[in-house]
Amino acid sequence: YRVEHPKGGIVALKVYLPGSVSDRAIREIEALQQVAKLTHPSLPSFLAVTSFVHNAANYVVSAEEFLGGGCLSERLANGAVIDVADIVALAQHLAGALHAIHPLRLVHRDIKPDNVMFRADGTTAVLVDFGLVRDLSKPSLTKTWLANGPGTPYFAAPEQLNNDKLLIDWRTDQFALGVSLAICATGRHPYQHAGDTADAVVARVAARERPSPAFVTWAQAAG
Repeated sequence: YRVEHPKGGIVALKVYLPGSVSDRAIREIEALQQVAKLTHPSLPSFLAVTSFVHNAANYVVSAEEFLGGGCLSERLANGAVIDVADIVALAQHLAGALHAIHPLRLVHRDIKPDNVMFRADGTTAVLVDFGLVRDLSKPSLTKTWLANGPGTPYFAAPEQLNNDKLLIDWRTDQFALGVSLAICATGRHPYQHAGDTADAVVARVAARERPSPAFVTWAQAAG
């Protein structure tokens, strides 16, 4: 929610479902508290976490800074692409954010255009939504027997799609960032062949196949 703080200013308020807070929500809050100490321009500021009772139900809420520049997915609506210079700046911002969080042994695991927002200046990209964060210093919350691990399949790395938990590390985030930037540049997933459905693309990534020939040709020409 976009709310007005009693002491002035606008903040983003996240309200968790009433009742007991899930282990994953606790993991998210703990990660954000660590991230907030970094004071990196491409990471959100975590302001507070508290709880209140309403109609006999206990609610946990967390507050983060409000980012007024919109999100990346809005800029990619209807298949739009982004200028190369803007993609380079975007890559620098997000790679900087990952460079900052990975020494904390945090893996975001859900990098995608929906989770990239911009500050009010409209240019500084910020990586948001740590709801699926993996803290490599703590036991995994994902059941080993699950066929797939947490993440958004269309942007997920093979180790997520196959629930290869031992392989998940900083490279998992790099893969998702690369997919997101490729879509910014070309309007297509780098593993998408002509006529592919989204399911076919995900299956190709899970099978650890190579990117599509069209993307490879584009990348070589752009390089």
